[in-house]
Amino acid sequence: MKKIFSLIALAGVIAACTPEQIQTAFKLAGAKGAIDVEVVKLNGDPIEGQFQIAGFDALPGSSIAYSGNKAVITFQAAEGASVALTDLTLTATGENILFPVSGKVTVPALVPGQEAKLACRIRVGETVGEWYFGEEGEAGETELVQSGLLANPHYTTFAYSHAGIESWYVNNSEFMLSGVVEVPYKEGYTAGYDVEFHDYAGFETVYVDYIWGLSVPMAVKDWVEAMSAEDLEEGTAKINFKVSAWAMWNIYDEIYRTPIKARLVAIPLVKDEDGELVPSENEADKKVVASVSYDKFETEAGLIELPYPEAAGHYVKGQGHENGATNAGGGISFNE
Repeated sequence: MKKIFSLIALAGVIAACTPEQIQTAFKLAGAKGAIDVEVVKLNGDPIEGQFQIAGFDALPGSSIAYSGNKAVITFQAAEGASVALTDLTLTATGENILFPVSGKVTVPALVPGQEAKLACRIRVGETVGEWYFGEEGEAGETELVQSGLLANPHYTTFAYSHAGIESWYVNNSEFMLSGVVEVPYKEGYTAGYDVEFHDYAGFETVYVDYIWGLSVPMAVKDWVEAMSAEDLEEGTAKINFKVSAWAMWNIYDEIYRTPIKARLVAIPLVKDEDGELVPSENEADKKVVASVSYDKFETEAGLIELPYPEAAGHYVKGQGHENGATNAGGGISFNE
């Protein structure tokens, strides 16, 4: 009796399933696959920095994920669909890749339900022997950032306008006047700012052309570090001076700032008419490998003197009797 009930139950299940429903239950997933892409330098080291891979859009349902110097391209055809034989040209670009580089991979024909695992390795980077490397500098407008004149109430002054100075000390005598004064100074270079460093693959160590055609090997990161280092000195220095007889005079102190932008550039070598390799003269071929901006400070200080108008005919520059007078000191008064 139990066998009869089992047969009846089975017949009910079969009767409940139409032919269309049976076909749907056994439909295969679409063909799919993955392509492992590795981007390395010419020497096989992993590429550093962000990069992008293009050229896989022909694959159905494709997407890409990045991790370090690798990327995985996945693709998935629609349910029950196949993937046709596809030749791909995958192109790598990135912040440290000077020129785009491509690699080829062939995706085989895949039937529904079939999966492919593929790989592509792209070597990127430049060969330094094919490039000329040199330094360039661009100086901005020099600016007077601080100026000052000697302040000493013990000397007679004379109102006279010259070189932007409206009041002058007077040595209204036949004797030379000598003295010592301390002046502030600022000399050298500030730390670098607005640093640009591309770290192009293949340009890790380059040969920089300096004077007399001497090429010195240098890591680009070391060049950036050296150009960014501060080399600035400031303080006060003593100035010994002598004022001529029958002169009016001032001690001035001026500090100037000049913005400078230094660049490390790469220029491709091309053959000239004699077949010799020379740097390209096409400005568009020049590539900036790194650049650093900094400020250069310089100080000008010293004596400036003119004939005293009320002693006309007596003044001779650098002339006067020596009497040992040395009371011409004082401090610098600044106009910011």
